[in-house]
Amino acid sequence: MPDLKAAAERQVWKSTTEADHKLGTPLGKAGTSPAVDEALYALKAGEVTKTPLKVGDTWVIVGVTERKEADLAEFAKQREQLTQSMLSGKQSQLFEDYISSVQQRIEAGRQD
Repeated sequence: MPDLKAAAERQVWKSTTEADHKLGTPLGKAGTSPAVDEALYALKAGEVTKTPLKVGDTWVIVGVTERKEADLAEFAKQREQLTQSMLSGKQSQLFEDYISSVQQRIEAGRQD
């Protein structure tokens, strides 16, 4: 990746490194993008995207310096906790959506 960084600096573009990036999380100040996640997932260590990708108002070229595979033993240990966390989040969202729906119906009834 030193060649990519040097090329960016020659063009007066900003070059940054994101250590331990996880799919679905913001890519530095550029933000999140399914296209970037897809590109990163497809790249092998040492590879760089051939074309820039647009993230919001920013164009990025991404590369992978190292890939770390998931630790399945650690995942197995945390599976129940992760499942409960996701379930709780989904339940909260469902309840918030229900309350919002009821409030909208009440407001619509007041307007009639």
